Amino acid sequence: MGFCENRLVSRPQETVPVDSPVPLSPIVVDTLEALLPGDNPVHCALRRQIPFTTMEEGCPCGCTSVDLWVDKTKCDPAPAHEGRPLADGNYVDTDVYAGVILFTSDGYLRSLEIHSWLEEPIRRWPDLSHLDVAPSHYQ
Repeated sequence: MGFCENRLVSRPQETVPVDSPVPLSPIVVDTLEALLPGDNPVHCALRRQIPFTTMEEGCPCGCTSVDLWVDKTKCDPAPAHEGRPLADGNYVDTDVYAGVILFTSDGYLRSLEIHSWLEEPIRRWPDLSHLDVAPSHYQ
């Protein structure tokens, strides 16, 4: 399985990114919302963070994974929760063999990792209509 080993050693959330973060792209926003369904307190709190989140692109392997940077002065952390990753899903019924994983840190959105089931990195976000979100114990 082609998890991006370059991103597993991630900077602490408090560290200022090397490159300036940019606003979330529409596909990243839609993917976050798809991974955080329902009305449970954890998902609701994390969805409330989305408008105050920026992203840093540029994984060394060339994949489209992004680090997420929440402005902690504008929103509260999600309630304490178990799970690393917090949410995940796979793209099905498509020629893209990939999955996506959402990580949090201290109650804040932290990274959205896309991985390939093949050797080549995923260089474009797959069509969201093919995302099958794994059941979560937070739903």
